[in-house]
Amino acid sequence: MSIEWPPDEPVWIDVRSMLEAGGARFGDGGDYVVCDPPPTYSLAVVGRPGAELMAQALAIAAARVEVLAHDANLEHVRGLVPERVAEAVQMYAHPGQYPPVPVQPPVRRLTVDDPLSHVPAHLRAELERARMSKPVWSAFEGGHAVCFAYAHRETRTLADISIDTLEGYRRKGYAFAASAHLIHDLADRGLRPTWGAYESNDASQRLAARLGFVPAGRLWGLRVDQNLMVR
Repeated sequence: MSIEWPPDEPVWIDVRSMLEAGGARFGDGGDYVVCDPPPTYSLAVVGRPGAELMAQALAIAAARVEVLAHDANLEHVRGLVPERVAEAVQMYAHPGQYPPVPVQPPVRRLTVDDPLSHVPAHLRAELERARMSKPVWSAFEGGHAVCFAYAHRETRTLADISIDTLEGYRRKGYAFAASAHLIHDLADRGLRPTWGAYESNDASQRLAARLGFVPAGRLWGLRVDQNLMVR
């Protein structure tokens, strides 16, 4: 099966990273769906694949899988997954003038020996997977990691930052500090940092601006309506 790869640009980082990681593909040419390798929590639609291909992709994904689309195919994808609500994701890229690394709070790489029992279960599982294969830069308070930054997506030239701060520790500079350390780490590895923020996430967009990121296009995330989720 031969497919057309999109350019290695910030708005395509999800598609490119899924392809480079060997995720499952459904379709060919310029119309296909590509998934994360298991566990599959997101999939991306390129072009205008048919409903059967989308159904095949959804069959291997988690029930609340996020579906990614772009301006050119958003309406087509809406028709494939009408139960999902679309929200714009602003993508950012760093121009290269990296922020200074704060001395405080203390930040270092998370190790396999650092306890995560105080972290909510869904985030703990994500971090346990991440720290086995990539640097997770963490800000600490009282000996416990309270903020986590790592490259959620990577391509040959780009790396997309994921940042999570525990409740009770937000707006205290932890996210900026952990992100700044990660940005310098990525640059040392020859990767250009990118950042994605849902348009409703004002805090993430403000942090991106403080870190020096500039807008670099838009994509769309289609998620199950929160009001329809079984709690």
